[in-house]
Amino acid sequence: MRNAETWKPSRFIEKNGRHVITTDPSELAPTSRINARLAVAIYNRIIPEHTRGHFLDLGCGKAPFYKLYRPYCDEITCVDWTASGHGNPYTDLSADLSKPLPLADQQFDTILLSSVLEHLPDPGLALSECYRVLKPNGKLLMNVPFLYGLHEIPFDYFRYTEYGLRQLTACANLNTIEVIPLGGGLHVAADHLCKWIGGGGMIKLTIIKAIDTALDLVHAVPAIRKREIASATQYPSGYIGVFQRPASAEGGLDAA
Repeated sequence: MRNAETWKPSRFIEKNGRHVITTDPSELAPTSRINARLAVAIYNRIIPEHTRGHFLDLGCGKAPFYKLYRPYCDEITCVDWTASGHGNPYTDLSADLSKPLPLADQQFDTILLSSVLEHLPDPGLALSECYRVLKPNGKLLMNVPFLYGLHEIPFDYFRYTEYGLRQLTACANLNTIEVIPLGGGLHVAADHLCKWIGGGGMIKLTIIKAIDTALDLVHAVPAIRKREIASATQYPSGYIGVFQRPASAEGGLDAA
């Protein structure tokens, strides 16, 4: 990873041994806090569990998960768009992620593809490239949106159900280890309301903070929390998945 010694936290910070969302609005918009909190809670578990060896942060941006995955890697390579809107001081290689990657076959043990697949016009090609550059038994960690607003317009092409994600990865000969839904009906409604209000001005920010606080309080009620977890099967904001290149060339069958 280029300039690793100058890396600074961006969207996520470390607190009490876990990674949480930042309170810095220049790094994470208040309207994006709900979904970012859901995602980092899952990554706190799956990155230590599944990361090893040579790690590829594909579409890295500011490498917000760097401090979380760094202890589990032997080597880290960061790849991002030739002209990323996020800035790329840590990029080892600039590439068009919508095309075949200029990377060697079977080079990586772990790939992170965070909030990238929806921005690629040919997701099948991208997943096939992940398969190609993964070593046998290597793993792909990624998150994708489902009930989530348009972003990075006009480069926002797809939304994924769990079943579509399993089908796409199976077609790329990647086995499914697990697919985890994010949030549920309450989280989706609160997130959409925050985005509808928008993030400019003190009044709007105060309302968004109140929605965020109310969501936490309501979700703490056991009966509501149970129903919200159940609702995630139909109304998730997105998914985080763990997929694996099989040891043999057969693959393509879900392990979960």
